[in-house]
Amino acid sequence: MIKNGSARTFKNEGSGNSWGYLATYGKQSVTNDNLGLVVLFPREMFVGFHEDRFNNVVEVFGSNLDTNYYFAAAWNKNQTALKTKQTL
Repeated sequence: MIKNGSARTFKNEGSGNSWGYLATYGKQSVTNDNLGLVVLFPREMFVGFHEDRFNNVVEVFGSNLDTNYYFAAAWNKNQTALKTKQTL
């Protein structure tokens, strides 16, 4: 996920049966609106979080080349979308 000076990064590797996530929230749309982006992954596939100057990355690995993850986005101008980072 690209690093953005206007957005905060949140990450959690998950525990037990809960999924982990790598997320950003803040003014990161082309129109400078609040936007939330998240990658969700099963805890048992988590390898590690990594970063460089431009990106935050979550590394996952599945058995038999079967890896599951989900990507989602929420825009604060959507009537039913998430409005704050607390609801992300």
